[in-house]
Amino acid sequence: MTTEELFELVASNARAIEALSANQAQAQAERQALSRDVAQLVAVQEQNSRELNQAMLRLAETQSGVVRLLGSLDEDRPTILRKLDNIENKVNQLLQNRGNES
Repeated sequence: MTTEELFELVASNARAIEALSANQAQAQAERQALSRDVAQLVAVQEQNSRELNQAMLRLAETQSGVVRLLGSLDEDRPTILRKLDNIENKVNQLLQNRGNES
């Protein structure tokens, strides 16, 4: 191998090494960008999960409140019906008294 061919081979190897180095640097930059994107996605997912959990807790509390309200209405229903019966009886008495006065 001549000196010129040897210099050409060394230059070719240097260019190849430089290209590989550039490719490796680009690949590393892409991995870092991908890593940042994944970290951001994980953070967003964690936030969404927290918000969903909070919404589920609020829904459970609301359902519990509705159950308590319905239970309270069921307990109050006899009282309300008695009051309505009393009002109806008083109205009937008033109507009878007016009928007797005529």
